[in-house]
Amino acid sequence: MQPTRIPVQKPLELASQNPLGIDFLSIFFGLLIFTTLFFVFIAIALFLIRRERDKKQEKRSLDSVLLLVAVPRSNEVRIDAMDQLFASLASIKKSGWKMRFDTQPVISFELVAKQEEIKFYVWTSKKLQDLVEKQIHGAYADAEIKEVPEYNIFNEEGYVAYKSLQLKKENYLPIKTYRELSTCLLYTS
Repeated sequence: MQPTRIPVQKPLELASQNPLGIDFLSIFFGLLIFTTLFFVFIAIALFLIRRERDKKQEKRSLDSVLLLVAVPRSNEVRIDAMDQLFASLASIKKSGWKMRFDTQPVISFELVAKQEEIKFYVWTSKKLQDLVEKQIHGAYADAEIKEVPEYNIFNEEGYVAYKSLQLKKENYLPIKTYRELSTCLLYTS
């Protein structure tokens, strides 16, 4: 009895026996190349969007204004007026899909202590200047608002000192809310 021989088929013969005539190896490599090119395209697009957004942010910072806000000491406005001011300015926030391609508007409220005086500054873009001034006057009718050049808290004869504090609670919680204060601490001295 002779052993039966099973013929070994070559890869070309196997491909020719594929009933659909599809070369799965070519499809696999084609999909791999397409997926790689797709992700490279997405990465380049995200990089370009980010770069354009950074250019807009730089342009916005150059096209800004610093406002000095002076409220008289005899101000009788309730202490929660600033809460209403912040709530009204929150409406300028952009939302939706368009937000991903643009930067959010920025308003900075700053307290600066210089040589025994405390000054209040508001930094905003020139586009929002009118809105910010109207909202401040809405909350503090007696406030004087002047456009001033940028200040520099550093000088050659001075020095900088700081102290780091640790909070007992989470950092997004206030130290003390205005409802817990009996009077404004800035005007009691």
